[in-house]
Amino acid sequence: MMFLVVFDLMIGSVLDVGLRRYFGMDGKVDVLCVGHSRTVLGIDAEMLSRETGLRVAKYAVNGANIADRDAMIRQFLTDHPEVRLIIYDVEASTFSDDGLSSNSYRLFFPFLDNPEMGAYLKKQGLASSDFWLKKIVRTARYDETTFSLAMRGLLGMNRNLKHGRFDEARARRWIEQGKNRSVKIDSKSYKAFLATVDFVHSRGVTMLLVDMPTVDLLNQAERPASEAVRAMFGKFEEQYTNLDYYDLSTAYESDYGIFYDMIHLNAGGQKIVTSVLTQEVKKRILKIQA
Repeated sequence: MMFLVVFDLMIGSVLDVGLRRYFGMDGKVDVLCVGHSRTVLGIDAEMLSRETGLRVAKYAVNGANIADRDAMIRQFLTDHPEVRLIIYDVEASTFSDDGLSSNSYRLFFPFLDNPEMGAYLKKQGLASSDFWLKKIVRTARYDETTFSLAMRGLLGMNRNLKHGRFDEARARRWIEQGKNRSVKIDSKSYKAFLATVDFVHSRGVTMLLVDMPTVDLLNQAERPASEAVRAMFGKFEEQYTNLDYYDLSTAYESDYGIFYDMIHLNAGGQKIVTSVLTQEVKKRILKIQA
């Protein structure tokens, strides 16, 4: 029994080191990038750090919805109060959970010991026995995805490996079949988003909402609704002194060569957008320091 306890602690500690290294949680942080797959594939944290001279972390996982991100930011700022700027990816469908995983919260079990994340996970309706198993057995907190991310962190692999190109014909079929994420305002997600903005404001941290590039086919599919949501982001910018909105949604919409699919950038696109973001981050940091 003692052997199993020690073995669990050892393996759990190694995986914890790897996962924190993958997300950039293993040192001081000036700039935090939070989001889902669009941030995972769209922002190169190492390049952003190298080009700005700032310490950059990228805490982003596939399928992270508004509630997940709220917990992620609260967790991160608990451990890293030195963060000065948060880059938060948004899109026309930000306030809708359609198309996102309903159990993405399970990806955060490795951080169960953080009080903010622990409280969030406890609300997810998990069976008590399963929750306490994960609380006690550290290796039980990892699934195939988080184990893979931890290994990538240990091996120093966090690059965008998507080198494929956008398939226009397939995208057209996808939109015709109505499979693109819907643009709508879910009141629960909207309130959760405002709670995040208020929390970040209370911590004196600046928030940069970045609308990452999407292809023109998608932008045209629901243009009136999309523009209405983007107008909301613009109003947030007017309401909060520490919030800015940076709209890249249409900047590269016809440049299909930088996309992997309708909403995700490939490795080449990631470098282009990160280079553009570098200039914006420099401006925001100078504004913060003024």
